[in-house]
Amino acid sequence: MPIYMDRHNAEGATFADMAEAHRLDLREQRAHDVRFLAYWFDPERGLAFCLVEAPDATAVKDVHDASHGAVPSDIVEVDLDEVLAFLGRASEPDEGDPAAREFRPDSAFRTIVFTDIAGSTALTQRLGDAGAMELLERHDEAIRRAVADGGGRIVKHTGDGFMISFDRVDDALRAAIRIQREAASLHELLSVKIGINPGNPIGRGEDLFGTAVQIAARLCDLAQAGQVLVAGIVHELCDDPDLADRFVDRGRVPLKGLESALQVYEVRSDST
Repeated sequence: MPIYMDRHNAEGATFADMAEAHRLDLREQRAHDVRFLAYWFDPERGLAFCLVEAPDATAVKDVHDASHGAVPSDIVEVDLDEVLAFLGRASEPDEGDPAAREFRPDSAFRTIVFTDIAGSTALTQRLGDAGAMELLERHDEAIRRAVADGGGRIVKHTGDGFMISFDRVDDALRAAIRIQREAASLHELLSVKIGINPGNPIGRGEDLFGTAVQIAARLCDLAQAGQVLVAGIVHELCDDPDLADRFVDRGRVPLKGLESALQVYEVRSDST
């Protein structure tokens, strides 16, 4: 079936309002032979967007009308791959009444963190297989604790590191600093590289994709042992003055896949 994107005027609405409206849409979708794939909410502009698989545009309008009455102002047929290349992850509310549970808003905005062990092959050669494995297990546990304490989510293990998602830039920065400090305390040979970039990644299952993810990965690749490199927007979005004092301007750096060079900062993880 065709894929449609619609636009709603949602001025004055909250994340909880959007979650409830989407929940009602999901309950009604089978009756109209449609399937809701994703939705996005921009509270600053008062706009909401739904991505819907439907037989036609009329079915998209009808399902909204039947579920909550907030019919879209515009409905356009779209190519799914093109949409997912530009928009953020889907926000799927839990089943049940949001008023009866603690609701955590999902703005689709994420701060993506990549970590990687620098010189892991040399580490194995120095410590041996058993010694290196034991150290890696301690390294992995330290990262999991830092992520959990910072309210983040480990998206996946990448071999010698992790891909991690945080809701807030400051939480990602604090976790990165903690990871660097704990890595240094675990063993003098253990050194971690970290790249951080915020944006609206694409969610498919538990994984995240898109430009925001790619830039974070490129920054991690660019980092030297013990470095935390971040995109310039991280500097702009950082609210904590103590964290802001840790930024060191590294200038504009060309990254693979980007048309123009990216402003990059290093974030010092030392205690000074």
